[in-house]
Order: sequence, then structure tokens, then C-alpha cells
Amino acid sequence: MVKYAVVTRYSFDSDMPVRLLETEASAVEYLRSDYENECRIDREEGKVTEASIDEDGWSASIDHNGDVTEWRIGRVLQ
Repeated sequence: MVKYAVVTRYSFDSDMPVRLLETEASAVEYLRSDYENECRIDREEGKVTEASIDEDGWSASIDHNGDVTEWRIGRVLQ
């Protein structure tokens, strides 16, 4: 069975969380939710950011004035 992984990478931290999900739809939903939450936090804190999410929802990034957060979805083959 194919699973999906949402990998979050921070340019300012060596931590790289991975969330395993059962379906492509749940991975896209998780990525979008995490991305939108991070954008909301930046707005509330008055941070100037550049944010984008791909049309297919498989990748996104936020540039927090040089500190970048990126999300990517990958398929986990077993």
C-alpha cells in the first residue's frame, strides 16, 4: 500500500518533521492546513512574508524575511 509523507523543512533549524498519511487527499489537506496556519501566525505577528502553494497542493513555501519554511509531499513505497 502506498502512503504519503508531508515533509517540512526549515532553513533556520535542522529539525525536519515528517507526517505519514494514508491518502493523497489527506496529505494535501494536511499540508494546506499547516501552511495556512503558519501564514495566519505570521499575519498576527505582523511579519512580512512571501508565501506560495502549488496549484496541485504538493508543495508550499513561506519566506519569513530570509528564514524559509518549505513543505513537500512524497509517496512512501513499501
